[in-house]
Amino acid sequence: MFNISRKKIIFYIIKYIFILSLTLTISSCTYNNHNSINILNESEELLYKELKKEISHKNWEKAKALGKIIKRNYPSGNIYQNTLIDMIYIYWQEGSIEDSLNNIRKFQERYPNHPKTDYILYLKGRINFTPTQSLFSKITKQKLFETDSQKMQIAYECYKELIKKFPTSIYAKEAKKLIQYTIDNIARNELYIAKYYYYKKAYLASINRANEIAHNNNYDNKYKKEAIEIITKSRKNLGINQVIQ
Repeated sequence: MFNISRKKIIFYIIKYIFILSLTLTISSCTYNNHNSINILNESEELLYKELKKEISHKNWEKAKALGKIIKRNYPSGNIYQNTLIDMIYIYWQEGSIEDSLNNIRKFQERYPNHPKTDYILYLKGRINFTPTQSLFSKITKQKLFETDSQKMQIAYECYKELIKKFPTSIYAKEAKKLIQYTIDNIARNELYIAKYYYYKKAYLASINRANEIAHNNNYDNKYKKEAIEIITKSRKNLGINQVIQ
């Protein structure tokens, strides 16, 4: 008898938990749908405020959805333009690099003299080359080496333009720190490419790549020294014994 009663108790407990869970799920869905209806009927200002809140909480999917609603319903004005800029940042943060860069290109074409051009240049530099992106360069193949170098060069040009055109911008200060870091990484990556060609016995390609480092005054002497060593060894393998200065 005791065993039967215990089974019934367990059955009713499970049944209660199931009903409670189902009720909460339905309530949650109703709440979310209600919120969705409210969001669609909100003013441009309140929608943008909600967008900024989701960005601050790093809720990229929700932020992106709100951005699309603003773009569709209010396709002009300052909030619209700020939303376009925020979408660039959102795409970058969620890892959609190409979408982010495409949005930058469209924004710059449409608003070449926008008041936030300094920030756009800063973002473009950061998106093209973030410091951690080069950590895998040592183990990747030549094609990825080349891609890294191209992206680093774009970042360098963005920081250079930002510093030149907007010297008093708050982003120029950060760009000055990043530009030297980017230069060092360009040199390091170019050196990897030169070494890659050398170990593939493509000595002419190795010399050409190393020459880019050896004769560029922006690069640190430690990279120049290694570049000259690669040039010397490559020339020796080609039967050219002229001393490199």
